[in-house]
Amino acid sequence: MTGIQVVNQSAGAVSDTDAGEWAAALLRGISYEFWAVSRLQDGFLRQSGLSSAPLVVFSPDLTDIDAARRANEHVQYTRKVIRRMVLRPVPVALKATFTAQLANWQPYAFYLDAIGPSTKVVTDASGKQTTRTVFPAGAPAFELVGGSLVRDPLMGDVFAFGSDCDCLDPSNRLHLAPLCNP
Repeated sequence: MTGIQVVNQSAGAVSDTDAGEWAAALLRGISYEFWAVSRLQDGFLRQSGLSSAPLVVFSPDLTDIDAARRANEHVQYTRKVIRRMVLRPVPVALKATFTAQLANWQPYAFYLDAIGPSTKVVTDASGKQTTRTVFPAGAPAFELVGGSLVRDPLMGDVFAFGSDCDCLDPSNRLHLAPLCNP
């Protein structure tokens, strides 16, 4: 978590220590997600418990894995630069917003204040690499990740994703403000 500021906006409902542990658990979960994509482990994403709504949360990853498998390719993600992880309570009144997207409402979410660069590197069967820019250097890459801490005997502590929303999407900003506000 070097260089990432953890901000706890739970008004004391979650201790700063716990918020820091949850943030570390979220980063661990993201690492597992990227590991699964790079090894075409769609079953892991669906069944590991890393998400309570894996088909929604990991939909882009599952699409990349399926496409890579069909084309005999390899996919590798680079993570965007996370500057702050802001733990925010999610009002129960927003539960329908999450369930309408087939995601799971959780009482807390992390707003990820992040910027690019972020890439997807695809290596074909001959070894030729193609880098696709997901977020250019310095471009905003704000995200809201809802979930809860899970203590898994194999994976360790992970913040199991219940939802993952792009805060740059105008529809999400409309429905999830102020959670998606910097």
